[in-house]
Amino acid sequence: MKKRMITTMALTLSIIVSLAACGEKKDNAGVDDGKIVVGTNAEYEPFEYLDEDGNLQGFDIELMNAVAERADMEIEWIDMAFDSLIGSMEAGNVEMIAAAIGPTAEREKSCDFSEVYYSGYQSIVTVKGTEYKTFEELKGKTIAVLEGSMSDMIASGENQDYGEVEAKEVKRFKNATQAIQELENGAADAVITDAVIADKFVTDRDGALTGNEVEGTGEDSVFAIKKGDTKLVETINKALKELQDDGTYDEIYNKYFAE
Repeated sequence: MKKRMITTMALTLSIIVSLAACGEKKDNAGVDDGKIVVGTNAEYEPFEYLDEDGNLQGFDIELMNAVAERADMEIEWIDMAFDSLIGSMEAGNVEMIAAAIGPTAEREKSCDFSEVYYSGYQSIVTVKGTEYKTFEELKGKTIAVLEGSMSDMIASGENQDYGEVEAKEVKRFKNATQAIQELENGAADAVITDAVIADKFVTDRDGALTGNEVEGTGEDSVFAIKKGDTKLVETINKALKELQDDGTYDEIYNKYFAE
């Protein structure tokens, strides 16, 4: 499969190019010029991350590249902090977001969504010897999360669909690794994060951490698309369906999530 990978330096240059392009006239379709600017946060392995050579990798990255190839579009990737993604779309700097993002009612005010391409759960990560299996058990605890993520919304009480978290303090970080390090350093009692992310950290730490999936926290991931661009939504959904129908989606999924 053809992949368009970029180096860290190219990411920086990409930001400059995309900002300069904001003044260019585009119609509502967003794809007529064959190019799409996509924002991500390469700090969330296995969904999106930088390899040792500074190239973008991950499930979201490879799937989005496959979608673009199927739709005959060229991608310009921009890497940024997760909590800056929606604002960047509102400012017109990106047309799509591929970052394991959930379709919340609040986000729907700023963008449209593709069909669901991944479903997962929330987990509570703790150091070995301490376990929490429900959000209620986190009452009075210090919680570390990825800033702006669904985990952040749950911990802060913005999203109470899965239960209320009465935390003593919520510490927010720009990437999941920093949140885990806060836990390991004893400055947080637990980390709330996506189950697949939790599983990776637990495995990488050779038993020093424990992760418990929280029942009833099933959530979806979608591609966020600039508000009102119905043609782009249709284009992305059509390509996604084709990839699911011909088995390409399963090949990419199994590469990152098959046990």
